[in-house]
Amino acid sequence: MFNKLCSKVIDPNSINVLKVEVVETMLTLEKVFLSACFDVMTHLVIHLVEEFDLCGLVHTRWIHPMERYMKVRRHVRNMARPKGNMVTRYAIEKALGFYIEYI
Repeated sequence: MFNKLCSKVIDPNSINVLKVEVVETMLTLEKVFLSACFDVMTHLVIHLVEEFDLCGLVHTRWIHPMERYMKVRRHVRNMARPKGNMVTRYAIEKALGFYIEYI
């Protein structure tokens, strides 16, 4: 599923098949695993396919090339958890900028 979502070329007719495959896969996983194992991120896969249908190819909307261009990785102090650390540092930077501008 993820290979099809992240591919650079896709047949528009296969989007409906992909929607069905994603739902069937999620239902199969829910039969095998307890419902406590699932969170919002597992449900996000279904919406990714809908977004793919509405917005087009995923690789054109990725933020990672922009982060590399802007060198946002400078916010990372803990390399074990880079994404969470980036979000926290970015939020702190925005809050400090707001406080400085407000004061």
